[in-house]
Amino acid sequence: MRDEISAKLDEVITQLIAKLKDLTPGTPEHTAATEALNKLYKLRIEETTHDHDWSLKCEHDVIEERELAFKRNQAWWGRVFDALKLTAEVLGVVAPLCVYAVFLGRGFKFEETGTYTSKTMLNLISWFKPKK
Repeated sequence: MRDEISAKLDEVITQLIAKLKDLTPGTPEHTAATEALNKLYKLRIEETTHDHDWSLKCEHDVIEERELAFKRNQAWWGRVFDALKLTAEVLGVVAPLCVYAVFLGRGFKFEETGTYTSKTMLNLISWFKPKK
């Protein structure tokens, strides 16, 4: 619909320009045709400006939508990497504690009766210091 109106406006402007060639300058008909052409041309300029502004707004909306999608994606990956970092830190503390518990349990089980004692258990305990 908008294209049809624009095409008809262009057609009328073209007809008025063709008619102006036939009219003699200074006559009331020529003045009226010039004023009509001036009004129609201003309408055409306004329409072109409006179309241009609308297309710029659409492009701006598309760019904003892409930026928002990029930020959402970036935030999601940030949360994933934060979770992985937290998991690695927790495993860095829990894994050595589990290893310490297993070896201490086995060592104490070996020396439970007190019949056999070993320096290995004492040396092993000295290594059980959490390090960062």
